[in-house]
Amino acid sequence: ADRDADSVVDRVQHLLISAERSGWVSHRSGYFAGWSLTSEGRSHAELLLRAEIEESDTLLDVDAAYRRFVTINRSFLEVCTDWQVLGAGTGTARVNDHSDAEHDLAVLERLEVHHRQVVAITVDLSGSLGRFGSYRHRFERAMQGISAGNLDWFVKPTIDSYHSVWFELHEDLLVTLGIDRSAER
Repeated sequence: ADRDADSVVDRVQHLLISAERSGWVSHRSGYFAGWSLTSEGRSHAELLLRAEIEESDTLLDVDAAYRRFVTINRSFLEVCTDWQVLGAGTGTARVNDHSDAEHDLAVLERLEVHHRQVVAITVDLSGSLGRFGSYRHRFERAMQGISAGNLDWFVKPTIDSYHSVWFELHEDLLVTLGIDRSAER
């Protein structure tokens, strides 16, 4: 198993170096070390995604899933805000210190509703384009972390938290469909 993992790591490293030579990615060191797309890389990825959706003839399916996602996105963001801030929009807002168990439980119940909805969307998406299948597992892993009492799994930006996965799925749908985020509003 270790040899297989080493092989995968070597292959990914080779692909990243090749992409870097093509100008599609750059590597950054420091606290947030890692690889990121360049502008040229994003343009190249958009071309590949357009080709993928045309070749797979899944535009209508992915668009339908996106439309379902958009209908729950705003209320999900409200759940995230209510998790982080008490009294949001009331003029007396303050950071949620999570000392009000009743409030937190109510927010987590709302998250559970969104979880069921987004998992159904990802199941349908993965039936159209298999690469969307990882989102379900990532949402499940984040929800398991939250359910186990590790509240970082809800909105912490430096891990694969629920909000991070949600944001990534949203961006993936936008890019796959060629929708500009600013046009969504």
